[in-house]
Amino acid sequence: MWTGGVAGWSYFHSNTTMDWRSARQWCRDHHTDMVAIQDQQEIAHLNKSLPWQPTYYYWIGIRKVDNVWTWVGTNKSLTDEATNWATGEPNNNGGRINEDCVEMYIQRKREAGTWNDISCFKSNIALCYAAACKKDSCVKGECVEMINSHKCEQGVHDDILTACTPAVCGLGSAAESAAGSAVGGFGAGSAAGSATGASGAGSAAGSATGGSAAGGSGFACNYTCNEGYEHQGLLTTECTQSGQWSSPPPTCTVVHCEELSRPGHGTLECQHPLGDWSFVEPCTGALGPRGPTARGPGFGPTTA
Repeated sequence: MWTGGVAGWSYFHSNTTMDWRSARQWCRDHHTDMVAIQDQQEIAHLNKSLPWQPTYYYWIGIRKVDNVWTWVGTNKSLTDEATNWATGEPNNNGGRINEDCVEMYIQRKREAGTWNDISCFKSNIALCYAAACKKDSCVKGECVEMINSHKCEQGVHDDILTACTPAVCGLGSAAESAAGSAVGGFGAGSAAGSATGASGAGSAAGSATGGSAAGGSGFACNYTCNEGYEHQGLLTTECTQSGQWSSPPPTCTVVHCEELSRPGHGTLECQHPLGDWSFVEPCTGALGPRGPTARGPGFGPTTA
């Protein structure tokens, strides 16, 4: 059952009760994981949105790990801003039994929205979430789920933008613009570079799109081969968050024509600057020992 969230976390709960371990597995099988609460705003949202249950409460995704209260989905310790224990909790039931899991009092008349440590074997309702964060949600920093959105939290080293080797797009450095000059390979923007194939060198033009900086994550290079050349490989590559290009640049190889036959009692002379029987290759033929020079298909001058 969906209980909230628009562009961020969506919350779900089971319609049956189960112990804590089974509840977590149910959440992971059907959604993302058990709820890991960020702050008091989220607690208030859940208490308002979830239905009141007369007999049972809701499991949340926190339990003791090495005697530290830990959110199991994120493996992060409980922070002060998210803490919401009921009065006198957690108390481990006075030490009489292990109370290593946590239930949340939803819409209870007294201390609604607060938590109680309880035995993990008790039956309660599973409270789950479906994540909004995707692999590409943040160019830099860690994606943190919010109620109606997500945010990107930057760490100590996250001010350095993930960047790919710019030469793949024909850029001399990541600081050059998309219209920079080509450097050994393909052009970026309006620049043109050369591509070497098995039988000749072709010219390729590339354009660069996306990303917050040339060569940064989300930056894409699009390639085209000149007339008379065909590409080998993908025509688009993108800089991923790992700092690696999604595919290597393509190569442009010259188009080849069928080999011409020497005419009977004549000669055939061809030039092969780009390889045998390649694009814009001129051929000239002659008929007989003293006949006129023949021009046309099969004799030349013609182009392959």
